[in-house]
Amino acid sequence: MNKVAIIFIFIVTTSSMQAQYHYKVEYNYTLTHQIVGQPNAVEFSEYEIRLRNNSSASSIYYAFAYANSPNSTRRDEVITLNFLPDSISSQSSIILAANGDCFYSTNQDFSDSAQCGIVISNQNHCVTPVGIGRIIRLRDLVNINGDTNLTSCESLTLKAAECVVPFSYKVEYQYQVDSGTDNWNTLLDYGVRSPSFAIDMTDFPGITGADTNLKLRIVYEDTPSPYDEILTLDLTKCSPKVLASSSTDESCEYTNDGNFTLTFDRPLDPGEIITTAILDWAGPNNILNDGDDINSYASLTDLIYAGTTYTWPSTLNSGVYRIRYQTNNTNTQESHEPIELNSPVPVAFTADYNDLTCFEDGSGSITISASGGTGSYAYSLDNGSTYSALISNPMTITGLSVGEYNVRVRDSNTCEQQN
Repeated sequence: MNKVAIIFIFIVTTSSMQAQYHYKVEYNYTLTHQIVGQPNAVEFSEYEIRLRNNSSASSIYYAFAYANSPNSTRRDEVITLNFLPDSISSQSSIILAANGDCFYSTNQDFSDSAQCGIVISNQNHCVTPVGIGRIIRLRDLVNINGDTNLTSCESLTLKAAECVVPFSYKVEYQYQVDSGTDNWNTLLDYGVRSPSFAIDMTDFPGITGADTNLKLRIVYEDTPSPYDEILTLDLTKCSPKVLASSSTDESCEYTNDGNFTLTFDRPLDPGEIITTAILDWAGPNNILNDGDDINSYASLTDLIYAGTTYTWPSTLNSGVYRIRYQTNNTNTQESHEPIELNSPVPVAFTADYNDLTCFEDGSGSITISASGGTGSYAYSLDNGSTYSALISNPMTITGLSVGEYNVRVRDSNTCEQQN
């Protein structure tokens, strides 16, 4: 009996007006077979994989092997289709020297947004290629990434494709000084990696937020080709960030003389100013949340600071604050919280007295006991004209004559009881 190789023939319709779809196809397959009990019975075997829809088809893998010799096939390139496939099919055959030839085919749904691996079905197949295969739909980088703003203070994660299956590509960049030239610099060498990759401004030597025209090029083959995608990034320098804040508490609970100093991560650039700084107060409950009684306590414009520190220019009452600000050459608003200004415990005292035992014998006394405030205490018996140290607490002042004494007590910050 004469044996004839079965050849798969397809007709793919094309039109200059049809849309074109680009796919990255890469695989490393070895076509082998095992016919149990008949090691020399195979004349040849073949296997084919096709992308297709109801009217068109395109072969992405075809291998033909004689006898028991394996056929190893590699592919790493971009293909163009004039149709959008919705299924992937495979077909295999083995031609034997004797009767018992084997033919089998399968067809499965294919969604290029959800599937990136080439489907290999080995169920009931006569012969199956072994290895790794991928097919990735190449789309416009702007559409699949959305955010193309790279700031000086944050990293940006980009996608070379929509799928999650690793595949081979290379990332190159070009900016400002290279604009208008073919001088592309390598960011990521060609190789198999996740479709998502993160970048920040430190990846590009000499670049700052003031530079423009940063472009990334995704190279889908080992060398640049017409299928490469270019993405232009917007560069933004971030406003200075607050590293820490130090507070000066109120000296007394009624003086409203608190303050704070901010330490930034960098000085202001020449010509850079803080265009707006808004200080929010948390309200009486000292809780910062947007649904609470936060109100804008103060708003200042056109601020500058020397070095890396800035002190709020006016005194504040105790409480919890948040500052929001933005500089003139950025579009990022920064904030820092909480800024806590505390108030000391109010000064309080009691004064108990003992009258004279005999007429004008100078045996009167006053016992003063103080609490709250800061540091040591001083007392006055003449309504604040003169003060003396409260040596002990409580302390009894003796040897007082008949008369009226107006007692006052203050702490180290000269804070006094207010009621």
